[in-house]
Amino acid sequence: MKVSVTDRGGFLRCRRAWYHLSTCGLALDSNRPPAIALSLGTAVHAGLGANADGKPWREAVLEDLRRNREESHEAYHKKVGVPMSKEEDLVLTDSEKMAVALLEHYFEHYTEERPLGPEFRYIRSEITFEIPVVTANGVEHVLAGTFDGLAVHEPTGEIWLVEHKTYSAKPSEEALGYDDQLTGYAWATKMLFGVQVRGALYDGLMKKLPIKPRELLNGNTSKEWIDTTAKLYRATLAERGQDEKDYADILGRLDLRDREPQNPFFTRFKVYIPQHSVEVWGQNLPREMLDMQAVVDSKGELAYPNRPWSGCWDCDMQDLCKAIQFGDDVDAIIRNNYHHNPHGHRTYHNDVVIRPGSNPLEV
Repeated sequence: MKVSVTDRGGFLRCRRAWYHLSTCGLALDSNRPPAIALSLGTAVHAGLGANADGKPWREAVLEDLRRNREESHEAYHKKVGVPMSKEEDLVLTDSEKMAVALLEHYFEHYTEERPLGPEFRYIRSEITFEIPVVTANGVEHVLAGTFDGLAVHEPTGEIWLVEHKTYSAKPSEEALGYDDQLTGYAWATKMLFGVQVRGALYDGLMKKLPIKPRELLNGNTSKEWIDTTAKLYRATLAERGQDEKDYADILGRLDLRDREPQNPFFTRFKVYIPQHSVEVWGQNLPREMLDMQAVVDSKGELAYPNRPWSGCWDCDMQDLCKAIQFGDDVDAIIRNNYHHNPHGHRTYHNDVVIRPGSNPLEV
């Protein structure tokens, strides 16, 4: 059985959903029309990874966007039965423009040469891995996944995970300190390369762009505190033929905010990962895989649900779960509302798969 780090998290959250949706189980996928908006995350990861490897990031992004467009049209036609309309295709186009613009802004802010800052240097980007895991009954399984990269903190020589994220709401630095997925990637790094990571460098991109300050009725530029940058504000003043000295107060505030590690467009901080947490994660993994195999072998009989008090608003099989719980015609709902998808959903990954001892880490 091959289990991804994300798959494992899904199992721990709800065994019923995991069994029905995971490629380890029934691999069901909803027949609902797919979301038309482009997944910005895969395009942004493609660009950041290419730049870290010294390759032209724009070419990598455009290639990823082309592939995503083809897959989006194919998935839409397969689920809906008709081609995507021109209006729906425009949503894809807008998303593609946003992906490129986000990265242009990112590299303008951080530079292409040292995007992680003066103290961090990439060692390797986009690490796709497979690690054998043997359970107590002697069965060998595989933990698979992809994390965004590794970097060295040059002043200390410490190794850090790199975690790129696009987000709509700012993340909690405290919550990430307990992030199970990051801890899993720290364990994977130790298994793959024999090195202990100090933590993860969280590198977040807000999914929005700077706003151009508006022009007032008297011709002046507004000084309202909006989500913009000092560079855009200065460019706007130059475009309108206005003197920067008259806007020294707002420009000074914007300059200060732009230099903050957290501003309206970017969030960057260090997440320290205790080695004890990494060890516990690794100790629990074979036990969890043993439980996963038991659920699969039972054909779902052991796939009991876990419904939190907050509800299951983000679950992709709410109708099916309700049918199972209430004793309705489960087979009919699967037949009418789902299809088999053994390949899962597309994520960005490296074509080179690293296994323990196969690819030494060069710092």
